[in-house]
Amino acid sequence: MTETRGLTRRRFLQGVLAGSALAAACEAGRQPGGSPPNLLVLVTDDQRADSTGFGGGAVATPMLDALAAESTVFDNAFVTTSVCACSRASLFTGQYVRRHGVRHFGAPLSPYALANSYPGVLRSAGYHTGFVGKWGLGGELPAEAFDVFDGFARQGQYFHERSGERRHLTRLLGDSAVDFIETAPRDRPFCLSVSFKAPHGPWEDHAPEFADILRDRPIALPPSTTLAAADALPDFLRRSLGAEAGRRWVADPDVLREHIRNYHRLVAGVDRVIGRLRAALTARGAANDTVILFTSDNGLLMGEHGLIGKWLMFEESIRVPMLLHVPGAGRRRALNTALNVDVAPTLLDLAGIDPGSVMQGRSLAPLALGERVDDWRQDWFYEHDLDPGDGYIPRIEGIRSDRWKYIRYLDPASDRESLFDLANDPLELDDRAADPRQRETLDRLRGRWRELRRAVAASA
Repeated sequence: MTETRGLTRRRFLQGVLAGSALAAACEAGRQPGGSPPNLLVLVTDDQRADSTGFGGGAVATPMLDALAAESTVFDNAFVTTSVCACSRASLFTGQYVRRHGVRHFGAPLSPYALANSYPGVLRSAGYHTGFVGKWGLGGELPAEAFDVFDGFARQGQYFHERSGERRHLTRLLGDSAVDFIETAPRDRPFCLSVSFKAPHGPWEDHAPEFADILRDRPIALPPSTTLAAADALPDFLRRSLGAEAGRRWVADPDVLREHIRNYHRLVAGVDRVIGRLRAALTARGAANDTVILFTSDNGLLMGEHGLIGKWLMFEESIRVPMLLHVPGAGRRRALNTALNVDVAPTLLDLAGIDPGSVMQGRSLAPLALGERVDDWRQDWFYEHDLDPGDGYIPRIEGIRSDRWKYIRYLDPASDRESLFDLANDPLELDDRAADPRQRETLDRLRGRWRELRRAVAASA
């Protein structure tokens, strides 16, 4: 165990009690030897990893960038299924789709899964829990599962009339989240989950005050955002959901650039709210007692390969921003692969609660606290079998390692393998699956796919 600016994991968790002991201590109004931290969980919708300043984006996100300067930034953060409902269920439960069972937009979390989600476990342990924003899952809204619930079903809308004023949803979610922070009981820790709609489309529905962002700045498009890259896709991907619109956008780069500007204008609204939340924590005197985790439910293709949307296994779709702020732990950039299934066990670990065997992810806390971890994952399993209703999306499974990506398209219309050398082909323009020189690599990754597939299914 190593020191991290005077903080070790042992010292951070000192005095934190788990399970019934924590519940009893919270009911008594104090923690012997210290208190478990408050937890603030911030999840955006469809936010790419490169859409923040700290993630290398073209636009500064000053509030997020300031937070990142005091946090561990996970440069290699991904989702195990790039669909909002599926991924949100994974964020809550720490489980792959094969375990939590949310495979389509109308599917709810089961009562068992909800009880064993991070909000459910924390509430049982004595935390005051809140949820604000897009629930993103099917079934009835689970208001009874939280102490405070201000969520909405489906996608919602960006503009609302309040007291004769037209207000943006992102601002309203900020109002609700600030109110929670200001009014949460002071005799026990809180966990607040804020689930933004932004920057999900419609992108032109950004708040007017952000209209000038990127107005006069050129937008560079990558070489994968071309009609030639679109034409190189196999036929079934050229027919898949989002391909027709993507091709139109790529054919008119000025239109695509304006879409990108509007997308970043929605991100700017989220950034401003995060500044408000940090100010509210400071005003409450809780800034030094609150862990903040920020991420997104999935990434987004914005013209790459002539595609618009997510679900596919291209980097822009599966890679997300992620940072973990642990007060006193200082600044660090982690190259270790972080997954959405790691979020729930991380929060429980930092609260001093053993996630147990129900969750399939791993706690990121040791990485954020500077501990040496020798057995971290070297590759991981991706799955997607959503039925979108109208439109066609291929069923996908695959493996992503530090260097290689193996994609297995599974339905009869798309029975195919792809192999990309990410070290030499980060834009994924050169499919090496048919290259006889990569036969050994293909066979190895094909075997690893089968191995991880069995492992994920066996624990379900």
